[in-house]
Amino acid sequence: MAHLDWYGDAILNRIDSAVENAMNATLIDAVAQAQQPGWTPRDTGNLANSITFEGAKRAGNGWVGSFGSYDVHYAIYVEVGTYKMAGRFYLRRAADAIFPTLPGRIGAFS
Repeated sequence: MAHLDWYGDAILNRIDSAVENAMNATLIDAVAQAQQPGWTPRDTGNLANSITFEGAKRAGNGWVGSFGSYDVHYAIYVEVGTYKMAGRFYLRRAADAIFPTLPGRIGAFS
């Protein structure tokens, strides 16, 4: 009779750790990108200083994480605009610049 040893749980834990670390590093860099002068308006600095991230966590069979301004009420209007002003899309541009680096980061953390 053949014997099979399964070490898959250790591999799955290592993958989960790599994904969590890579996502958090990516979100941190997206925050830094969005906070750069010229990306986020700087009348007082409140908006730029309010940008933060919520770390990666398991959600069903996948992972979720986010970044943005969670406590400045006018952040959404600056991001997407209103009928009186065009959107600045500082968060969208930061995501577009940084999020494509995630796959390489997962490999680096593996």
